[in-house]
Amino acid sequence: MTVQEAYNYSVYFLGANGVDEEELKAKCLVCHLAKIANRDYHSHLGDLVSQKKLADGLWQLKSGTPLQYVLGEWDFLDSTFAVGPGVLIPRPETEELAQLAIEQVKNAGSAPVVWDLCAGSGCIGISIAKACPGASVYCVEKSTDAFVYLQKNAMPVANVRPVLADRCWYPTRRTFLLLCCLPCSRRC
Repeated sequence: MTVQEAYNYSVYFLGANGVDEEELKAKCLVCHLAKIANRDYHSHLGDLVSQKKLADGLWQLKSGTPLQYVLGEWDFLDSTFAVGPGVLIPRPETEELAQLAIEQVKNAGSAPVVWDLCAGSGCIGISIAKACPGASVYCVEKSTDAFVYLQKNAMPVANVRPVLADRCWYPTRRTFLLLCCLPCSRRC
């Protein structure tokens, strides 16, 4: 099945089954399966995608699984983060929070320490660490389900330390900038 055929079928299937934002979800799913960026969709209309993988993804979407979990990843600022059940999905509003935090950390002086409490996928703390390589970032998560994603996302970033603990854990260095993502703090 070509990319174009897969997209057309996906829009029809999702719409007929009452799934909202069917065009966006169809494009994201098809482009993910074709391993192309959404912006490159029109350049790859003749490429092939697996009908089996497409059907699996469509049935998951029909059953209410969030698109981001179906894809297994989602973009946040300049990075792609692994996501799945057990972590909150990064939102555009959270990108604004991360950008504000990045500016604060950049202006905090030398070697600031950042805690990202209830880190989930780590999108906030890891984004800060990438933008501020002189910072030490501790991403603290108590959920073992979420910690799997946090570890995977933090692996390539040298100044991030994933910590499996509750919010009462703290590093030995006492000078820090504290960042807590309040919308998810109730699960900590």
